[in-house]
Amino acid sequence: MMSPPWLLGILTAVMLVITAVSAIRLGAAQLPASWFSAVKPDGSCSSSRCSNGADTDLAYLLMGVAMAGMLAPSMRTLPSHAWEAIFGLLTMWFAWRLLADTWVNGRRSLASVYRAAHVLHCAAMVYMFAALTMTDDICRGGARSSSIVRSFKLPTLALAFVLVCYGAWDVLAQLADRHDSRRNISLGAASARSTVPTVACRVAMTVSMAVMLLIIR
Repeated sequence: MMSPPWLLGILTAVMLVITAVSAIRLGAAQLPASWFSAVKPDGSCSSSRCSNGADTDLAYLLMGVAMAGMLAPSMRTLPSHAWEAIFGLLTMWFAWRLLADTWVNGRRSLASVYRAAHVLHCAAMVYMFAALTMTDDICRGGARSSSIVRSFKLPTLALAFVLVCYGAWDVLAQLADRHDSRRNISLGAASARSTVPTVACRVAMTVSMAVMLLIIR
């Protein structure tokens, strides 16, 4: 990777923070709900445990560990092919959840930012590890392999662009959601929304992935 050391350091620190936050949320999910939340009279819950699944926290924890290993070789854990398999399975899992939710709630689920986020992020992880594997093959295969790797450049830039657009959409959607939530509260209506740590991790992961794709292209 040809990039400034300070940039790699910042991205590594972001990945470690996301890993720590996800680990804390996973640990908190194993504790009694009464420790962290109160059930409201309408049956809703004030804790983030009610609206966010453990599979999401586990996915972001794995993403943080995997990307930290990309950025800092000393933190590398599993081989690239192993990570490709893991995130391939996670992509299929979240795609299945999105399709199941679409079957129940209709096509509006496809337009939901956070529902599609996990599919996009896991698929991007698969792509990044595949690109890194191709880069490693250059060293062993020479010029014949370099032509294959060049074919990854345009899709890589396109995926980075999609992630940037998605990140902007996510931020704008959250701002709109906050505005609607305040209005619903003033009208006495219940509102379910992502917590600040969840949104922050999601946006940080989106931006970091876009930068990583530009680094490895």
